Order: sequence, then structure tokens, then C-alpha cells
Amino acid sequence: MQSKVPKSLNADTNLMVVPQVYQASSSTRTAPGGVKETKKTVCDSRSGTKKMAIGHHIGERAHILEREQNLRSGDREERQELINLDDDETEDFNREFEQKTRQALDAITYPSRHGAHRRHQDALPALPSR
Repeated sequence: MQSKVPKSLNADTNLMVVPQVYQASSSTRTAPGGVKETKKTVCDSRSGTKKMAIGHHIGERAHILEREQNLRSGDREERQELINLDDDETEDFNREFEQKTRQALDAITYPSRHGAHRRHQDALPALPSR
């Protein structure tokens, strides 16, 4: 699905002008024990590409999933990068990441309106399995 982009008419050439948009975002969330999640997105109307990367890190180890889409052709690519991990360790690493983020979030409590405490239930999202 393509979104409609407002167009304007160039007075000198009488050609339609489509604005070019480049949008990028980056975020990092951290938890105790060297656990962090990174997210990066880029959308570029000039090149017609949309990219997204999510990285799960524990200390010096990481599993990074990258997806890229060419908005003009519809072609999609998916890559994964493993840092200080072998392919056969990926599943165990993802389980360890989920466990460590769940433990960190279970330790956080928030006061409710009635004076009692409730636990934070939203864990960091897991990387999709293949």
C-alpha cells in the first residue's frame, strides 16, 4: 500500500514536484546484566527503501535482525547478524534474552490508584522465529 504524497506544480517548468522525505529513528532500551534492545528504522523516498533493524544484546553477544523493502519493486530482504554467537546458539540466546528481560521487568512495580502495587507486564518483544 502506497501513501498519497501531496504534489505541487513547479511554476518555471510546469512539472509536478513530489517532496522527498527521509525519516530515521533509533532507540535503545537497557536492563541490568548487560541486556539491551536496539531499534533502528529508515524510510527514504528518494531511494524508495524502508529498513528496520532490531538487536538483542547480552554483554558482548548480540542477535540483530534486519529487514529491508524496496517500495518501488516490492522486493524484500531479511538478514540476521550474530555477534559472538554461532548459528546453533541463536535459539538459546533468544530464550536467555527473554528470561533476562522478564526478570528485569518483574522487579519493577508501580503503585496503582488504590495504593497497592502492580507489576509491569510488558516484556521486550522477542525476535520472530523462522
